[in-house]
Amino acid sequence: MRKFWLLLTTNIRITFSPQRFFSRSNKPISKGKCVLYTILMLYIFVNFMAMSFGFYYLLGNSLSEANLTDLLIYLSLTAYTVLILVLSLFSASGYLFKAKDLPLMLSLPVSHFTVLAVKFFLQYIYMI
Repeated sequence: MRKFWLLLTTNIRITFSPQRFFSRSNKPISKGKCVLYTILMLYIFVNFMAMSFGFYYLLGNSLSEANLTDLLIYLSLTAYTVLILVLSLFSASGYLFKAKDLPLMLSLPVSHFTVLAVKFFLQYIYMI
């Protein structure tokens, strides 16, 4: 279990490193690129939140007319779970078995089950 968490935290640190997004090899980060990336991520986040709020506002209104507002949380969790499962079906094989780092990770002194378990867990995190 210790190797699983160590491999997982290492992969997360490498994946979400800001240097990975802003630099190619050893070139310095330009301010324009950093500002553009920040604005784009903020726009995507606001757009996603607005669409989610609109969807759940309409769903909440419909359920309140039928006195079924308790079902809102269950419906939202079910919808997100189904969405994650459907979207992960398309990208799972490419992410798990066609990754460039897979031969390197399989040659580590960690069991193959642990390596694939970390890959499955990271796939789930990325889809959330």
